[in-house]
Amino acid sequence: MKKTLALLIACTLIFSLFAGCSSKETAKPVTDASSTPTVAAEVPTIKLTIPTLYSVPSTENTEATAKVLNEYLDSKGYQFHVALEIMGPMDYFTQPFMALAGGEEMDVWMPFDGSDQALLNCVNNGYLLPIDEYLDKELADTMALDSIDKLMPICTLNGVTYQIPAMKGFTLAYSFLYNKEIAAELNLDMDSVKTISDLDAIFAAVKAAYPEMTVVGNVGNDSVGLDVGLGTDKYYQVMDICAGVTVSEGSTKAENYFRSQAFLDAVNTAYAWSQAGYTDPNSSANSEQTSIEENLFYNGQIFSMFGLYSNKPENVSAMLTNSYGRELGCIPLGNTCNATMVPSLGIAYTTKHPSECAQLINLMMTDPVVVNTVFYGVEGKDYVWATDDTVAYPEGVNMSTMEYGLGTINGMYGNQFITYPHVEGTHADDLEYMKELTNNATFSPLFGFTFDPSNVSSNMSAIANVIGQYRDALRYGDVDPETYLPQFWAALDEAGINDVIAEAQTQIDAYLAK
Repeated sequence: MKKTLALLIACTLIFSLFAGCSSKETAKPVTDASSTPTVAAEVPTIKLTIPTLYSVPSTENTEATAKVLNEYLDSKGYQFHVALEIMGPMDYFTQPFMALAGGEEMDVWMPFDGSDQALLNCVNNGYLLPIDEYLDKELADTMALDSIDKLMPICTLNGVTYQIPAMKGFTLAYSFLYNKEIAAELNLDMDSVKTISDLDAIFAAVKAAYPEMTVVGNVGNDSVGLDVGLGTDKYYQVMDICAGVTVSEGSTKAENYFRSQAFLDAVNTAYAWSQAGYTDPNSSANSEQTSIEENLFYNGQIFSMFGLYSNKPENVSAMLTNSYGRELGCIPLGNTCNATMVPSLGIAYTTKHPSECAQLINLMMTDPVVVNTVFYGVEGKDYVWATDDTVAYPEGVNMSTMEYGLGTINGMYGNQFITYPHVEGTHADDLEYMKELTNNATFSPLFGFTFDPSNVSSNMSAIANVIGQYRDALRYGDVDPETYLPQFWAALDEAGINDVIAEAQTQIDAYLAK
């Protein structure tokens, strides 16, 4: 599965709309800001440093949420309080690392720097504390969660555990999104669409009826492009190792991804669609093309595009329809590989209270009051109960105007399965669907492997430049693969991709030997 930053952000945006799921048995939190707290002795305050993809709440609103959270902790006898530090994504990629580099005190945080080697970088810089000594004590309840053992390999390095993974619907179904109004008007047989190859007849009919319309968008997008879509069948399962180097089909052999059958099929399909007039002929030339085409699709000016979702297709369709005011359909075409970068929580090396940090992480994974307060804020002010088990924004409040709230991104950290469904996000019945996706997904034998690029850093820089020159034009179908692929391959060879493949294989063999 592609591990680019763009994929992570896109998947997280998907979670922002669809991530909140919970069983109906989960108890409601007691979060009345006016309640009288249990008086506690002086206790340490643990700072939880996390990103949001929505408006960063003011200090006043963050402190109001922390007050409610601390009242709950006091009532349960915990000997620590929590302070919330919430940042936008761009600040999050810089500020925590600057603080840690300067030796500033931090506590619990999500160690992600925007790179494929985030855990390796954080460990090499000494930013994370090992947490093995807390796994059977402070984190014992977390370690007893169903299936968490499957995820722990991505939280360890050289046999040492450094973080706890989010429990969430992290396997996504590659899905075809389309305008149901046009499909109904043209009497298209959408039930016949099971794979990408089934789309040709649909696209031809739409193009004939709407010759000026772009029929399908974002075919070359990092997150949802055709090379991702064609990777949903078992034959094409691809796990990224580093720039241009992958393993596929459950193999442990490093290879040049851009010579793989998956990439060849993707660029040939994209070129055929471009020649048929289904795509924008200048897609790769515009760095803003992704957002442009998404907006055009939602506005009804593009017939279809692709997406990644962990929710039931009918719920995805209903949410999109409600959000954009037009009938939009969703057809799953397959599953992705299980992600190799699951958002995780770790403990900063500068903390003075590691045991309390571990307790807070444990609560984010096991206590619905704690995790829902962090995500939704103060009951009555930031969220209300719409039904016995579903929350909503208060009257007159929406995602754009909320004073505190992480939207519905409760799959980003902590335990998604004990967060409350949101009327504008997920439904309770999505929970089993998420589990089904994960159970049916492919785990690479290298799940948990982290590539160290230090021995080939100059090669990787040159390879990145070559990829930037050729890849997008090929993936969007803007150029003829027969002409440009040989040029692309030759440039990659000259940049040293075979040296990177050899280094990757050496590290893979050493990893497997352990």
